[in-house]
Amino acid sequence: MADRNPTDPLNVRLPLYAYTAPLWRERRVLEIGCGEGASAAFLARHGAADVVSLDIDGARLERARARYAGPGVQFVLLEDLQQLAAMSRRFDVVFVPDGEAILADPDAVGRVRNLLREGGFVVVAVPAGERQSKVFRGGVGYYDLADTLAREFRVVRMLGQTPFLGFGLVEFDAAADALRVDASLLGGGTEQPSHYIAVAGNDKPPVLGQVLVQVPFAPIEALAEHAAGRSAELTPGPQATSSPPKLHDALIAPGRRAARQGGAMSNVHPEGSHSHAYRKRSRP
Repeated sequence: MADRNPTDPLNVRLPLYAYTAPLWRERRVLEIGCGEGASAAFLARHGAADVVSLDIDGARLERARARYAGPGVQFVLLEDLQQLAAMSRRFDVVFVPDGEAILADPDAVGRVRNLLREGGFVVVAVPAGERQSKVFRGGVGYYDLADTLAREFRVVRMLGQTPFLGFGLVEFDAAADALRVDASLLGGGTEQPSHYIAVAGNDKPPVLGQVLVQVPFAPIEALAEHAAGRSAELTPGPQATSSPPKLHDALIAPGRRAARQGGAMSNVHPEGSHSHAYRKRSRP
């Protein structure tokens, strides 16, 4: 699960961490896989009691430590995942944002379970195997994740995280009603989840509900501006100055018009925020 920096709209860890705040706020958190360090810093900054972030890549860990180490955040190097068994500390929540490696090791899930305090939860995220792109690669099936964790935990709640790009439209003088999501511009389809997420433990986790997590739109706008500029540079002759490139029309102009009319938002929608509890399938 990519972790790049806090304002990066493709930092797909942070929406998950924001969404699960009721699990980890004022609690001890372990993160297995530090990424660039922004996610551990986010946890500490937004109310985790203590955060330890592990990684087996020394260079990546040092970059994370140099940039994000601070009060309440500790970055620790492991030689391999088997060292988890030697850890003496216990945690209320363990995040595994890149869960494919854990699932590939038959004993790793048990080692992670043993790091939890009584009543604790492990949160495992994996790319959804059904959705393949250059952004979201690899993948694990829904039941592969659910069944693996069900062997070690009494309760497994399955969620889906889905990228969601949209605009927020608000009546400034009207009373706020329930959030309405209009999907008519998708042509009758729906966005497929980019990640499956499991919240597992021996107790029932709190119901987290359905949430749209807003992410910064400015980086997307900057990418579109850059793409429009490149398109103009590659257009020969007077056409480049006499008429705007089609890419500019498609990406930039609508965004600016919408921004003038009331503001643009880009959101990530954890699809399974309507989190359906995993139920074991009947076996033949």
